[in-house]
Amino acid sequence: GQPLVIQQPGGVGGGRSMLSEHGRYMMQSFREMQDRVRGLADAWFSEITRRGTNSTPAATHDPATDGPRLASGTQRVTAVQVSSTGASAIRRPCDVAVETVVAVRVVDVGEFTLTCTPTDLEALTIGWALHAGLISGLADVVEQHVTHNPPAVEIWLADDRRSAARAGVASGCPHPVRGDSMRVSPSLLLGVARQMWATQAIFQQTGGAHAAGIFQEDGTILALGQDIGRHHAFDKAVGQCLLEGGATAGQGIMLSGRVSLELVSKAARAGIELISAVSAPSSLAIETAQRANITLCGFVRDTRATVFTHPRRVVGTPEP
Repeated sequence: GQPLVIQQPGGVGGGRSMLSEHGRYMMQSFREMQDRVRGLADAWFSEITRRGTNSTPAATHDPATDGPRLASGTQRVTAVQVSSTGASAIRRPCDVAVETVVAVRVVDVGEFTLTCTPTDLEALTIGWALHAGLISGLADVVEQHVTHNPPAVEIWLADDRRSAARAGVASGCPHPVRGDSMRVSPSLLLGVARQMWATQAIFQQTGGAHAAGIFQEDGTILALGQDIGRHHAFDKAVGQCLLEGGATAGQGIMLSGRVSLELVSKAARAGIELISAVSAPSSLAIETAQRANITLCGFVRDTRATVFTHPRRVVGTPEP
């Protein structure tokens, strides 16, 4: 398509930035999307304010209409399939991953919006709140209410935690992981990757979702998160593990995509000792994992894995 063109200062137009017609259309579309996000969030927050902060949001989810879509995280659309061989175009149904805005209200702390696949919302918000530094564990959450139409979550924190959360959302990498008990073999990592692949229902149906799985030293997957975004798949896996009474500290996490700084920071906050991913890590992810005492493995697929940091946790891997 036509590229976005920005005229440099001193060029045509007296130094003013000039966008192509396509560029203006893209900017307008982005602004419209932002307005839609704000509108959805504002409507929900206004409704909660009208009801009062101590009221329970009414469950307006209609299982007959929204149930299959929201429960599965997929939506069927109509698309046109074309071919480079000259074959006739075919109109056909296509399943895509759902992406929407979820409004999150942490009572007496703040209001937030998450763009995600609207499944496992309770787990998502617990994991997100942990990684944002709003809570240190599930015990800090007094109550949580979830609605599905529109997708929204309201959380009440314990009094002492609420005061700390008002100080602001955490940023940067937390303290290094203290644990050093996990020891795994390369074959176990590859086995966990295959096991997680087999359970990625949204990806297998749409080709458009990431997954994250918390696993034990013996390869058992304790919790699985699926989302259109890598970071929210991570949040869901951690939140689900905590909600089911499990511990994330001392465990490993398998990721379906590349590893960024943000994901390593989330792992450190959850006390995860080992990150295993089917794709590549970034330079900052490697640097942060080294400082955080986390074993970082990339390209875990087929018959191999590449260990970038703290290789002692992968049995048979020599120190660099």
